[in-house]
Amino acid sequence: MSAGSVIAPPSLRTILDVDSATTYLIEQGLIDTTAVLDRALTITEGARRNRHLRVEISGMPGFLVKQSNGPSESPTTLRNEAAFYLFCHEHLTGASVLNILPRFVRFDEDRSVLVLELLSEAMPLWQHYLAQTDIPRRPTVDLGRALGSWHAAFRLRSPLSDNSLKWLPTHLPQILRIHRPSIDWLADISAGGYEILRILQSRRRLMRQLDKLSSAWTPNTIIHGDIRADNILVIPSQPESVQLRLVDWELVQYGDPAWDLAGAFQDLLLFWISTIPDLPETSNSDLELRTAQAHYPLAVIQAALRAVWHGYRETADLRSASMHFVLSRAIQFSSIRLIQAALEATQGGGPLPSKAVLLLQIASNILDDPATAQVRLFGIPQSVAA
Repeated sequence: MSAGSVIAPPSLRTILDVDSATTYLIEQGLIDTTAVLDRALTITEGARRNRHLRVEISGMPGFLVKQSNGPSESPTTLRNEAAFYLFCHEHLTGASVLNILPRFVRFDEDRSVLVLELLSEAMPLWQHYLAQTDIPRRPTVDLGRALGSWHAAFRLRSPLSDNSLKWLPTHLPQILRIHRPSIDWLADISAGGYEILRILQSRRRLMRQLDKLSSAWTPNTIIHGDIRADNILVIPSQPESVQLRLVDWELVQYGDPAWDLAGAFQDLLLFWISTIPDLPETSNSDLELRTAQAHYPLAVIQAALRAVWHGYRETADLRSASMHFVLSRAIQFSSIRLIQAALEATQGGGPLPSKAVLLLQIASNILDDPATAQVRLFGIPQSVAA
């Protein structure tokens, strides 16, 4: 780019890429031409639900640029995320819960572009796990504390009582009705997904359990809605110390706090299951034999699950009875999220993967007897549940 070149503003319909993003950032006043001329600017593209561009500037804080993927994609989730960050920016100044969010920079509604600070040194929680010889206790406890603090801070806020939150979705997550899918959902399902649906609907007891679980939904706070290790970033701060940030609030809504807690639980179970070696399709190996082959012993995962729960108890500010019901719902909701993971495992096509069958089996066992699953699978004794 020459010093005398004219920078043309991009069209309102332009989808930003690595090349056009530079022009856009200059137009918005977020960078100047010096960074470009000095070659101090690096832009890379990542693949998530919406377009992600990482903007790194030598010697300066960078940006994460998010944009909906064009006219065929609904920009609603990105707008909700932007509205959420803006609400926090305007109404929570100085609040301790702001420490778990990335810094909001701006939202360009015309182009549906959200700009946040870039957490350049951060890594997803699952990468942090893999970098350790064991699953460290500190980030799991801190995750529980972060969720508990968040839910406590927003427990009295709702779209009905606070006009500034009227944009918040209040619906039941679609996956909670996966056993009774809509026609639209069926249009995009894979052959493996159809097989999972057939398995679910062939078991009447399981169908009744899923219906009951949907009716147990208890909305009373603002939830992230998509808690999983990809959306939990770990920032090294001091030796043996980390900071956590919760990102990708595109599914933020007024909902049940147990759904977020279930996301943390399910993610640890999924991390454990992902280390179980694949078995031949003809294998008749039972559940205990298969899970015994996981890279991490179940006791290690249970210690991490307990750490999340202990952290949550410390900060959620709930009475003992309420705490018990949150835990019970979270354990049962985690089964739904395991079913969702099984569905995601079928997206590549082909026969139903053995891991998907294993996920369905574990989810079914949780729903059959949540109290026993709490002790034997999650490792949380009844005596410390609340």
